[in-house]
Amino acid sequence: MIEVKLSKDKSIEVSENIVTFSEYYTFLEKLNINPTIIKKYKKKNPITDINFIEVIEYINYMSKEKKLSPCYKFLEDSNSPEISNADGFRLPTLNEWKQLVDIYQNQENPAIKHLKGLVWQWTETIETHKFSPEGKIDIENPKYLWSYRIIVGGSNYSSKEFLKGYPCALMLDKVRYETVGFRIVRGKR
Repeated sequence: MIEVKLSKDKSIEVSENIVTFSEYYTFLEKLNINPTIIKKYKKKNPITDINFIEVIEYINYMSKEKKLSPCYKFLEDSNSPEISNADGFRLPTLNEWKQLVDIYQNQENPAIKHLKGLVWQWTETIETHKFSPEGKIDIENPKYLWSYRIIVGGSNYSSKEFLKGYPCALMLDKVRYETVGFRIVRGKR
């Protein structure tokens, strides 16, 4: 973890790289979980093909391993975890990621690697829209409220033009995506 000063009043610790398959696989082994995602990854490649809920389970586990309080708590009647200001690891927010890009994007050999490109990255930032996952909307009676997680950074499959600025997209929490990974941070939001 590398400490990064985002503003006069705020610093966070940021993982140098995106979490790798090897790191995630070790977590699965410690929990005696038989992973279904084994063969296609090289140990140093970013872990992808896991959903937001699995990412949060890993982050909470890493917090407990380091004797820190987890930042996420799953509630029985909710699809998304409750977010706290505990001292454990967490995902970056969209604004934190933008600040990191501003700091590191023009450095020749940045301390924080792959903020853009390589794979998309989960954030804990949510946007809520009044339509269903199928795209249905009822203007007279908008009964759907659907929350999408914001992912950032683009991937190696993105065009160079797309990687300019702050590439973002919206994804569903419980779906696995082949080009979405994650990095961890620690510090107050």
